Amino acid sequence: SFMRRFVTLVQRRPINFYFKRTLMTDEKKSSDKSGVPLPVVGRRNILITSALPYVNATPHLGNLIGCVLSADVYSRFARLRGYNVLYVCGTDEYGTATETKAVLEGVTPQEICDKYHKIHNDIYEWFDIRFDIFGRTSTPQQTEITQDIYQRLDANGCIDEQEMKGLFCE
Repeated sequence: SFMRRFVTLVQRRPINFYFKRTLMTDEKKSSDKSGVPLPVVGRRNILITSALPYVNATPHLGNLIGCVLSADVYSRFARLRGYNVLYVCGTDEYGTATETKAVLEGVTPQEICDKYHKIHNDIYEWFDIRFDIFGRTSTPQQTEITQDIYQRLDANGCIDEQEMKGLFCE
């Protein structure tokens, strides 16, 4: 399967083969200009992410408990243990749910994304959820990273197209 082949590929190559940032060897340079932690050779480096919420509604307590709270607790635990931690999340701004909500509110999908990203961010801040990065799937950087990962996987033969039968509506 795709996931099994990807995991095998990751295990056979160093992590910087897949991602543009190289591992840092100097403790003093363990974050970029924005203060975001970078991997450090010789330290336990942990990347934590949680499910990206859609921007079609205001998050509720169930979203917090089901998506971000456990990752936030683990990131705090890992930091207390002295690990080098990067905790990322953000809003998922693509999909039918976003477009449907925009139609219902009589605005553009971008306006919906802007509105609900701010609402999500404000709520997570109120609950003291401590992301290192709370991003958006619609940023140019996110698009570049996603396309880079896909292209590397495709170039290494890890993308497999298959046909399946399913319901379809034009």
